Amino acid sequence: MDVRGNGSRDEFAQYLWGSERPPRPLHQASGFALNSAAAGEGAGAGGAGDLPLGTIFVYPRYLAFLAAREQPADGPGAGASASHSAPLALTARAFARLPDEEKEKLRRPLEDSRSLLIPLGQVAFATHSRWRELPAIELSTSAGQVWLGPHPNATWLNTDWMQSRFAGWEPRLLSTVQSLISGPSQS
Repeated sequence: MDVRGNGSRDEFAQYLWGSERPPRPLHQASGFALNSAAAGEGAGAGGAGDLPLGTIFVYPRYLAFLAAREQPADGPGAGASASHSAPLALTARAFARLPDEEKEKLRRPLEDSRSLLIPLGQVAFATHSRWRELPAIELSTSAGQVWLGPHPNATWLNTDWMQSRFAGWEPRLLSTVQSLISGPSQS
């Protein structure tokens, strides 16, 4: 797997649609996801409003960030439109019967270059952290660092008091990932 998760797209699709008991997400949250390669290429360099936004899903074997097709504008409620529903859980038999154009619609969010698909076996640890001024969850993977965080323009986050109060963003997401990863977990 490279740090973008590109090596995992076909494996993740097989995981979702290749068995008779498709997995369901254990947790989901809206926000941003950024890996060390994208940060090195300047993602987020224009400020927090330049981050890829979407939905984070934690499955028993994967963490998936599906980038929103359209990045929402700044302002109140901006984070509300930057989300996906969980990829449709279909049995292998049901997926095989779909017309090709329907299969393509299901695969499209997985193939977005801003989306990340991370096998949890590749995550060494997960901890609360910060990415620049934002509260975040930091994952250390065999391919580099990944930061997950809230929508940077969420109205509840726009004060210093709220940023310090919610420095431990999404504790349930963090505890779910920690319980699933191999290796030491940190809080």
